[in-house]
Amino acid sequence: MGLIELTEGEMDSEAEKSLVLIKPGNFGYCMEIFECLHDLLKNGLPKKNFSRTLPSHLLKVPEAIIRAHYEHMKSMPVYEATIKAFVNSPDGIVLSVYFGEDIIRRIRYAIGDMDPQKARQGAIRAVFSNDSLEVASREIRYLNNVIHASSSRKDSEREIALWRDYL
Repeated sequence: MGLIELTEGEMDSEAEKSLVLIKPGNFGYCMEIFECLHDLLKNGLPKKNFSRTLPSHLLKVPEAIIRAHYEHMKSMPVYEATIKAFVNSPDGIVLSVYFGEDIIRRIRYAIGDMDPQKARQGAIRAVFSNDSLEVASREIRYLNNVIHASSSRKDSEREIALWRDYL
C-alpha cells in the first residue's frame, strides 16, 4: 500500500478502512474534495482519530477493475455508461484509503446520499455536484456524484484488494 499520511494520529493495523475514490470529471477539484472530507471528519462529533494513504492519481483506469468494482450495478441501465466514463476519462481518478474508528460510517455521512440532489446540505456530493440520479437514469448516462466510499467492511476489503496495485 502507498505511504501513509497521518492526519489525526497514528492508526493501528486493526483500524477500520475505507476506499475513497474521486470519480471521473472531478480531477480539477480533487484536492478541494479531500480537504472538505478532512474537515468534515476532523470536526465531526464525537472527535475520532483517522489517517489516510497519500492520494494516488490513476490516469488510465483498467476496465476489468472498474467492472469488478461496480459489479453490483450490472443490472442497472447506467452500468455501461459508468464503465465508459471511467475508462475514457482524460483525467482519470484519484484513490486513497482512510483508516480509523467507525471510518466507513463517518465518511458515508460526510459524502452524503448517492443522489447529489438528495444529499444533505454541506455534504460533499451536495457541494461539488448538481447532478441527479433520476436524470442520469432517464438519459442512461453516468451519474457524476463526485466521490465513492466503501459502504461496509466487506466492500472495503473487496475494493482495497481490487485497487491494491494502484494505492
